[in-house]
Amino acid sequence: MAQSRNSKNESEKSSRNIFEQFSETIKKQAEKDAQKYRSSLKGNLSSRQFRAPLIIQTGNSRPPPSDPCDLNFSFHSNTPGQYNVERHPCFGRQPQRFSYEVKAECGNDKIRGNKSGLGSCAPYRRQHMCDYNLEHINVGNTRNSHDLLGNSLVTAKYEGESLSNYMKNHFQDIYNSGIRTVLARTFADIGDIVRGRDMFIPNKDDKIENRLRAIFKKIYEELEKNNKESEFHYNEDKDGNHYKLREYWCSVNRREIWKAITCSAPKEAIRYITEDGGNFTRLTRMQTKCGHKDNPPDYDYIPQRFRWMQEWSENFCMYQKHLLETMQNCENCKKGNTDCKQKVYGACRDCKDKCKEYSQFVEKWKKQFNILNEAYQEIYKNGTNSGATSSSVDEHTKNFVTKLKEKCKDIDTADKYFDKGNYCKKFKFDQTTSNGKNYAFEEAPKQYKENCDCAKNFEEVDQCPVVENECKKYNKGGCQKKPSNKNPTEWKNDFVKSNISKREAVMVPPRRRNLCFRSIKQFSDIGNIVKGDDMYDDGVSDKIKDIFQEKINKKKPFIIIKTKHYTKKKKVKELIDKCKMEIDTKGYSSVDDIKEDPCKKVLHKYDHWFNNRKVEWKNLDKKI
Repeated sequence: MAQSRNSKNESEKSSRNIFEQFSETIKKQAEKDAQKYRSSLKGNLSSRQFRAPLIIQTGNSRPPPSDPCDLNFSFHSNTPGQYNVERHPCFGRQPQRFSYEVKAECGNDKIRGNKSGLGSCAPYRRQHMCDYNLEHINVGNTRNSHDLLGNSLVTAKYEGESLSNYMKNHFQDIYNSGIRTVLARTFADIGDIVRGRDMFIPNKDDKIENRLRAIFKKIYEELEKNNKESEFHYNEDKDGNHYKLREYWCSVNRREIWKAITCSAPKEAIRYITEDGGNFTRLTRMQTKCGHKDNPPDYDYIPQRFRWMQEWSENFCMYQKHLLETMQNCENCKKGNTDCKQKVYGACRDCKDKCKEYSQFVEKWKKQFNILNEAYQEIYKNGTNSGATSSSVDEHTKNFVTKLKEKCKDIDTADKYFDKGNYCKKFKFDQTTSNGKNYAFEEAPKQYKENCDCAKNFEEVDQCPVVENECKKYNKGGCQKKPSNKNPTEWKNDFVKSNISKREAVMVPPRRRNLCFRSIKQFSDIGNIVKGDDMYDDGVSDKIKDIFQEKINKKKPFIIIKTKHYTKKKKVKELIDKCKMEIDTKGYSSVDDIKEDPCKKVLHKYDHWFNNRKVEWKNLDKKI
């Protein structure tokens, strides 16, 4: 989760700051362009109609609220679900919004514009966005901008609630600071969905995009009736995508969507807003609740592919930080001279597991980094080449890449892009240029490398427990006194088996006579008891033998039958193979020509069986 915009710890020439400053410029121009269409496209929540089939049937509608935070998915929906749960925007989505595993989706079938497994990767957060109501919105019941805004606000409200609740329960330490960026990113993704430039394809039918295209077509046709279609210059939109109309619609309605998405934001989540103060000055003011009632951030004007790359790098660093915090016990597993020693019992075992987990973590994330890096290099090359005609780089993305090169020179690889963003202060994504920082994808982190090497070959039996409590819990306790042990310290040969050679010379230690089976501690002697070669005759070994024998006897008939069946089947197969060879080599045309008695007998039996089955089949066929 990123820090707030324009962090004091971040370079003014970082890629993130450059993009955010440029996005502010683009936003102002977009708002200026859309201003003349504001009255035609501005949605009014109080004027919308939610016409879910269940509400229409029961007539149980509610008056529209004026505040998006008062929206209730049960009543405020245009989805066809007959059941309450099927109208919830989060229906069918994973409640886990972030994952320590690599679950970003990079597949060509899931990301628009990806090719050969290279390109952008949709974050786990985006994959499970609470947009079910948009995915199943009833186009026929969504008539105008008011209706579309109402359904978009329901998505935004419950998406914000889902993210806020998950962060509060799982990322309490960064909840108030991190929720700002998380909500800004999902707000931007909703903007891309409505604009028609979202790269994620959630299903084969691409339901949301197709439904939105149909809805904006209706909005356009309504404008056409009022003779306002000429304002939008749709001669350039021959495919019916209505991109310009959708862009203008977002520009005039985005503030309401931001208000809805921050309904569940905590008051303690402070957002710092920097704006013009006049006379060439910049003023910064604070807003609680992520600026709930203020203008939204400009994230939605930054190309989605760059936002997702930023999010990927920050998620990697956050998860890496989490893993490093769980590895602190490795400090108790160190080399002493040549041997590996542990200061705390179980430290090396725990360290071994954690080092393995860390190694698997960086291996998985490195693969995705390579995908992103190759795609970024292609975008940067095509975006900064004035003669490039690649369709993979749209004009919007190209403008940002050009601005980045203008301000930061050559940020031509993903590791430089991440480094300039300062997302991982302690790590670098480029192995060749460390500059005193650790390489992000080392198999073992630098601070625990020796500990991981030590723990790798450590076995628990190599060292006795070093913590007193570990030894104490193996002390004798809770065992009843045995009648044969009147003198618990005496060595004697009572109860030694009679078939033991020189049994009178076998002196049974008091420890063995006093062995306590309630806790089962004496491993070596118990091994003798179970294996049946214990010299002490107290009947326990015989009882264990009886238990094993009982289990064996139960399974023995099945084992015998299976063995016989296998043997018989094997012999039959060998005979058939032999007969086939006999027929092929000697050129027999019928069974009667065969001279080998075993082959003739087997094939006659088969012929008899086949003819009987043939008769049975004919009789069955007649009955049918």
